[in-house]
Amino acid sequence: MTTALQRLAGVFVAPAREVAPARERVRTADAAATVPPAIGVLAAGGTGMTAAAAVALDAIARARSRCALVCRWTGEAPVGGPAHAAAPAARSLAVRLTGRDLVAAASGRLVTAALPADAGEACRALERACAAAGEVPLVVLVEGPRPAALDGVLASLDRLVVVPPAG
Repeated sequence: MTTALQRLAGVFVAPAREVAPARERVRTADAAATVPPAIGVLAAGGTGMTAAAAVALDAIARARSRCALVCRWTGEAPVGGPAHAAAPAARSLAVRLTGRDLVAAASGRLVTAALPADAGEACRALERACAAAGEVPLVVLVEGPRPAALDGVLASLDRLVVVPPAG
């Protein structure tokens, strides 16, 4: 091939050594996009569960996960939710959480774990929940006045969503 043809080909065809790193960057970006997120939702009492469920379902879709975990702190004693039809992955996660002394319920593709009223105990329960959840998207819902003990947990999350009170 003549020098002129090599220059012309260089305009339209990238050498193989330049193409390979670009493919690696795409693979790395795809892998980073599938890392399950950890998102906090701050809401006034009683209004946050709907927002937390919406955030968790969006995280399931983005992370291509089978289920998501919503850890809910209300400042009151944990109360278990009713049992509903749940995906196998959600049922399995709820059983693992219950085995770690957490109040958990599965519904559809979501698992809700009720955190203890004491903020220090809630932080320890959240650690147990995260260990049980593994590679599942996590949503930490704080309903009501936020205690200072939860600030460190919220600061470690990927994102925070603030749900203003109605009106």
